[in-house]
Amino acid sequence: RSLEAHSRLPGGTHLVYRSDIQALQGDMMLLGASGMGKSTAAAGLLQAHIDSGGLGLVLPVEYVATQPTIEQAIEMELRRQEPELEPDAGAKCLRLASEANPLLVLVEDIQQSEKPAILLGKLMSWLARGGNEQGRSWRLLLPLWPSTLALASGLAGQGKQKPSVLEVGPYPDADAARAVSARFQ
Repeated sequence: RSLEAHSRLPGGTHLVYRSDIQALQGDMMLLGASGMGKSTAAAGLLQAHIDSGGLGLVLPVEYVATQPTIEQAIEMELRRQEPELEPDAGAKCLRLASEANPLLVLVEDIQQSEKPAILLGKLMSWLARGGNEQGRSWRLLLPLWPSTLALASGLAGQGKQKPSVLEVGPYPDADAARAVSARFQ
């Protein structure tokens, strides 16, 4: 429900996932200019993770901005969906996940925030606090503009954990043709 609620992508049959980005490799930044399909690729990776039995959610950038920890940010999203959850739902969610079956957290629209570099630094500190991917029960998936990464280069370089960066270019021709065709059906 989190993906449906927060995605600004067209729903249903109009969404054509990119065939050139299919494997999630730990924490990942999808880096590319506006309109290159970063959000579509991220949504596809999240959906594939969930479809294969994984846990995942979209974390609104507002929760990253206002909450001091990943646990509290996750709890905000869980409570948005189910207001009657018990206390510490975010921490309990992370305990349900594991290194082998991590919670995939997609943070969308960080570059649209007032302070994207600071929020990127905060996300990197959450990764560092959680330790390396071996032993951490969540993974970060972050669509990002190159300019946002450049603004935060000093902040993002801090800490031990650095997501892999996948540069996203124009859609492959076959995917672009399928997307245009699906849009007009």
